[in-house]
Amino acid sequence: MTSRHPLGNGIQVFLLLSLGVSLCTAYIICLVLGQLVRIPNIDIPFHLAGGAWVAWVAYLVYVKRHSSRPFLVTVVLVLLVAFAWEAGEWTITTAETGPRPFFNDDTLRDVFFSTVGGVVSAALCLIGYKRSH
Repeated sequence: MTSRHPLGNGIQVFLLLSLGVSLCTAYIICLVLGQLVRIPNIDIPFHLAGGAWVAWVAYLVYVKRHSSRPFLVTVVLVLLVAFAWEAGEWTITTAETGPRPFFNDDTLRDVFFSTVGGVVSAALCLIGYKRSH
């Protein structure tokens, strides 16, 4: 009797981990080099990919096994992570530059693109799941 990893086979686990590490590494490189400030909208691909990654992980780890509404639960989890990320970003920025409104254009745009990435990823996960079952 073989035990099955909650994320699926070894290839899925490898892809999840390597994509997450690659995304974080690219973001940190852009942050250190100052590209996030110098190049307008360079963070949009990071938010799209980050939302997609969170949806993929949430779907594989929890949603497809424990939810009768996997698409809705996945999108809600992406929104929660996006708002948590933005709250952390806001806290760091406020500590460095002084007070600013939480719901500003940048925050709302970032949450929007994270959600778009999450919705697309959740839809693809469900389509793949339905085709395989």
